[in-house]
Amino acid sequence: MKPAHLVIREYLLEQIRNAPPNCRLPTEFKLAELFGVSRLTVHKAVTHLREDGLVVRNGKQGTFVSHDAHLILQNGVRKSNGRLLVVYPNWFSYDCWMKVEAAQRIALRYEMSIVPMIVNPETKFSEIAAIAKEQRATATLFVSHGRNASLTDIGLLNGMGHTCVMLFTPPVPLNLVPGNVHFVHPDYHALGVVQTKTLTECGHKKIAYMREEPWSMDSAEQLRGIRDGMETFGLPPSSVILPKGKTTAWTDTAKAGYERTFEVMHRKFKPTALIFDAITGAHAGVRALTEMELRVPDDISILLSAPEHPYARYDCPRLGSVFVPHGNLVDLAMRVISGEKTEKELAVTPDLMCRESVNCRHK
Repeated sequence: MKPAHLVIREYLLEQIRNAPPNCRLPTEFKLAELFGVSRLTVHKAVTHLREDGLVVRNGKQGTFVSHDAHLILQNGVRKSNGRLLVVYPNWFSYDCWMKVEAAQRIALRYEMSIVPMIVNPETKFSEIAAIAKEQRATATLFVSHGRNASLTDIGLLNGMGHTCVMLFTPPVPLNLVPGNVHFVHPDYHALGVVQTKTLTECGHKKIAYMREEPWSMDSAEQLRGIRDGMETFGLPPSSVILPKGKTTAWTDTAKAGYERTFEVMHRKFKPTALIFDAITGAHAGVRALTEMELRVPDDISILLSAPEHPYARYDCPRLGSVFVPHGNLVDLAMRVISGEKTEKELAVTPDLMCRESVNCRHK
């Protein structure tokens, strides 16, 4: 008689063969009820399928058929180029999840298996190094650690013995970074400049940077770009309006976007355009504007600093953004891990997707 986890695996394989990519599979709870086993047994079966690249997990939303599942089943792809430890925080973040999903998909091309590691506020870099050793990881991808890394933190990665790539701006000078640590990130300074150029060309002279996401070196570089852009286009850097305070990790960024929108819109000199870090903060900001009887883009314009959520294409109006696609960023990181790229830092030029949320009637 076959072990229960193998019986469940065969059942799920049949489900995967007959389902399209991104199709949601039965929950672990339902599978445990169906087969009369513990959740732990089901979890073991699902984990093996994930390691084979056949399914992906999306936090509390469930388990889904991977993009390449049918190709793997058809061609018998076997991952033999090592194990990729993917580190990301346990707060809700569409941006983080999409990068993790991209890592799972792109790692298949490099025949690497994924080992996810979700970190908490108290997780130390020494613990990440220990897990990497325990899991026999051959590379580590930091989607985000959830807080700004110190020189001591980054120094601990030197002993991991493999390539570590961080998808954010270096928090310390590059000459102090160990040789096995690399940084791949959007060029946040250029991102801020493009946002400013887009808005000032539409006649906006008072722009608020809402900075509702946790403050980091990424945020600091973007703010520097916004201010440099204001000066380049003939406006004083002081024209940039900043809400009071900074958001910290593991706080409600939607709530921050909502409250900060009220704050800046009740100032004596009100902005005519708002720059949000992410779609969650922007949606909360639009809600606040609606409660103040202000319409986007008729009364105020909005730009994002991240790729839009797939469902955001149904927003009315659709929100414009300056961003680097998640897949492009992770693909470049994998090229560093594979040795195709050797640069210590790669800053990727962002794209502008100016949709319906920017009003040019301020000219």
